[in-house]
Amino acid sequence: MKESSTRKPYTRELKQSAISDYLSGNYSLREVARKYELTNESVLKLWINKYNSQREIKDTSKGRTSTITKGSEATWNELLLR
Repeated sequence: MKESSTRKPYTRELKQSAISDYLSGNYSLREVARKYELTNESVLKLWINKYNSQREIKDTSKGRTSTITKGSEATWNELLLR
């Protein structure tokens, strides 16, 4: 797989499809990552962990995720200005 220095944006629908394919048991992490052209398998693992912990799966925008983590010291205005 190609190494990337920037985050690749993924739609919510793509994430959900990739998670479903993996959880079906018909595909390995590597196969799903290749099928959906993910930057690497760890991206899929993160999505699966979010899904399993019942956290919302969201679109990612180019260069940053569309969520803010608990405990972040940046305000929404600071994030928007980045």
